[in-house]
Amino acid sequence: MDLKSRLESHSISTLRKEISKTNIKGYSKMKKAEVVALMLKHSDRFNHIQQREKVARKAPAPRKAPEPKKEEPKKVKKIIKKPVKKEEPKKVKKIIKKSFAILFLLSSALLFFFAITSALLLFILSIAVLEFGNTIFRV
Repeated sequence: MDLKSRLESHSISTLRKEISKTNIKGYSKMKKAEVVALMLKHSDRFNHIQQREKVARKAPAPRKAPEPKKEEPKKVKKIIKKPVKKEEPKKVKKIIKKSFAILFLLSSALLFFFAITSALLLFILSIAVLEFGNTIFRV
């Protein structure tokens, strides 16, 4: 048998493995026919390759026809309705608590504001009385 038919009997992956053992480069993207042609150019390096023996494949086992499914009687499930818990009062209580907290913060802020303004007004009035009093009681 000639070298070409021996090389063509192998897969491209085995041919590439054989080329990789030599110092030949640029074969990785080649197709099988191109790899064989390249190997034939360097035939002295690939004379050791023998004809690949074809392995007889086993015939696939015949498929069994699917058996018809047996219908089982349907099971009836009892649906038990659980009483629905009312969650609205809990939500309402949370909202009320939050609104009271907000009102408390607002009222304390207003009281603080009024305390500051009243203290500031008293301070301004005391300064005005002192200044005005000095002008009235001057002799």
